[in-house]
Amino acid sequence: MSELKTATNISNIHIVILLSILVSISIIIRISVFPSELPIFQDGEVYFWYANDMNILNDFPGWGKDTFPNTLWPTILSGFFSIFSSDNFMDYMILQRIVTISISSVTVIPIFLLCRKFVDGRYAIIGSSLFLFDPRLIQNSLNGLTEPLFVLLGTISILLFLSKRMIWV
Repeated sequence: MSELKTATNISNIHIVILLSILVSISIIIRISVFPSELPIFQDGEVYFWYANDMNILNDFPGWGKDTFPNTLWPTILSGFFSIFSSDNFMDYMILQRIVTISISSVTVIPIFLLCRKFVDGRYAIIGSSLFLFDPRLIQNSLNGLTEPLFVLLGTISILLFLSKRMIWV
């Protein structure tokens, strides 16, 4: 019986390889539908210009101190904008989309760990792949909005809440 149980378990090396392959395929899919010639619009554009102003001024812009409700995402973006140098604003918009694609793809790690708390490793891989290849999440990661960061932080917080090693301060 124990031989059968160890034969059905997936080793950690196989899990890392499978997750790497899944993340690579999801990035390829996201890049293949990447609208590089279109600018970011609506809320993503507001985040973009606020992050661009933060990058130029090296401080929070005056127009957003009292009126802009969320400065975490533009602050993160301005950090990436300061590393990247270009004269074309479309290059910065592409960078914003690449950051959201990366965050959306990295979210598979806490999703896998969360699934693994409830089911076997094989089924956790299936759950992670369902998350990675959901068309709505793929489309959402291309908008340059805060939702991929929200999903990542929310998943990590649920995972930490369910952790047995959590330290209550």
